[in-house]
Amino acid sequence: MGRRAPLLAVLAAALGMALGGCGADEETSTSSNPSTASQASTAATTQRTASTPAAAGGVEAELAPEAQVDLAIKGVRASAAPDLACRRYATLSYVKQTFGSRSGCVQSTVPASAAESVKVTKIEISGEKATAKAVPTGGPSGGETIEVKLVRQGGIWKVDSLRSNAPVGP
Repeated sequence: MGRRAPLLAVLAAALGMALGGCGADEETSTSSNPSTASQASTAATTQRTASTPAAAGGVEAELAPEAQVDLAIKGVRASAAPDLACRRYATLSYVKQTFGSRSGCVQSTVPASAAESVKVTKIEISGEKATAKAVPTGGPSGGETIEVKLVRQGGIWKVDSLRSNAPVGP
């Protein structure tokens, strides 16, 4: 859990930012993890009292574009927080293609489905689209090289598709 602490802190802050400005677009979800909910509540309070431009654009506004892409990928692959993995850092298209619906994504986003960490490399950004390679450690995709496509929506990089190099079949 020690390696996850910094990632979880950033993701919890992002969750707080997301919840502060989140509107309903298809389905609503809540976190059942009291620790994450507490951290998100603290982050949301910080957002409401902050007067910096970053508060308006979320935690991502202070990061370089490559770091924003990295955060989005880790938010989807290494987060057990449904608001991050199913909404903040994932397009509706990705969620529907992968899980069928947001509620399907929320039900599937549990600690056992999250990677312990994700190494993101080869980030290439072109306008409002980006690609990267991700190799998760732990979780169901541990050790696989995943090709990630992202799009920028509402000022936030979001995972739009994942393609693994894992062989199909037994």
